[in-house]
Amino acid sequence: QTFQLPILYAVWPVEKPLPEMEHVIDHEITRPVRAQTMAWPDPETLPLRGYLKTFDNFLGRNVPLPYVKIRYEIDTHPYQRLETHTSSDGSFVLKTLIPMSETNNYERLSQVCTFVFEDPMGKWRITNDDVNVPLTFTYNVSLPVGRFATYESPDFILPADNRRTSVIQRAASYFFSSYYDSQKVFPKDSRPGGVRIMAHSDSGGSVGGSFNPGSESIKMYNGNSSDSEIFGATLHEIGHFIHYWEDYYNFDATFWSLLSESFASYVGWYLGEEYYTLLGWRRVSDSQNISGNSRQSWTKDTYGRIPGSLSNWGWYSPLFIDLTDTVNQQTNYSKVPIDGIQNVPPAVIWDIITNSTSWNLCRQVMKERIVPQYCTESQFNDYVADYDYWHNTYDN
Repeated sequence: QTFQLPILYAVWPVEKPLPEMEHVIDHEITRPVRAQTMAWPDPETLPLRGYLKTFDNFLGRNVPLPYVKIRYEIDTHPYQRLETHTSSDGSFVLKTLIPMSETNNYERLSQVCTFVFEDPMGKWRITNDDVNVPLTFTYNVSLPVGRFATYESPDFILPADNRRTSVIQRAASYFFSSYYDSQKVFPKDSRPGGVRIMAHSDSGGSVGGSFNPGSESIKMYNGNSSDSEIFGATLHEIGHFIHYWEDYYNFDATFWSLLSESFASYVGWYLGEEYYTLLGWRRVSDSQNISGNSRQSWTKDTYGRIPGSLSNWGWYSPLFIDLTDTVNQQTNYSKVPIDGIQNVPPAVIWDIITNSTSWNLCRQVMKERIVPQYCTESQFNDYVADYDYWHNTYDN
């Protein structure tokens, strides 16, 4: 293609006469065509991009798996082993030094992704039973390397037999490393070395999980719960962990009690519903209990040992949940506590539990924090009446 361009200047040998022209020079130029794929940021660097996802049986679709450590091995010359981690949306980027000749020829290089269920910052790790080594899953990548050159983003989907571990991972990452609204309220710093969460092979009977303050570790049992309930149960046990780690002097006085189990239930309920709301879930009825932690059927006469556990059914109450939620469960079940209080923020709940060593002290601190900011004194007295009865009848 030929273009006529105005002369700006021309270099001409002095021993030759100037040509006759009308101030134009014909010159062949090539107009570049925009490439269909993105250009290399570096001729020797190949970015490998993808998403790690897992199936959620509550939502019925794949969801991101964040903050998983990735070890990527590729059989180039020389052999490479790289590490990164997934972001909050499950995405990851690796930059490998792959000879361009191998890429352009679409050679099928041996590629292996190993996903490690361990926080990149060391705040938690998920192990198998009593073993202290983080669980891993190996994914043999069959895509030719050349496909990555077009910036396609393959999804790595964990198989169903890794689903429970991936739910625990999602719950831990949501609490410790992610983006939830309450991140400035509950402490996210973990103990040195992080908390160990065991994906235990036992069913656990009626118990979804347990926290051991002696070893500062969590066991999550292999029940048949939905993913949203496993998520809530994991957060419940993390609630025990942060309560212990931040306030262990008071925790000793309240562990295995109405206060500790009600607070852990609050963490499982509040963050469980918040997480699934971010993923698109919407409440369709007041009786929904997607996290398994709402405790809306608790009454002042709830009491009895949980089978296979030293815990008591009466400890698992909506004491803190009912301060925040907007549901008055008395409209559905007249025997439950009168609930005319709502919208107490998580910061106030955390302040109450970390300043309480007994029901009587909790009652006093609660009144100071929420009356009259969130309710009248009359509403407060109505609210705590059933808990006073339970404490005087069963907790002495």
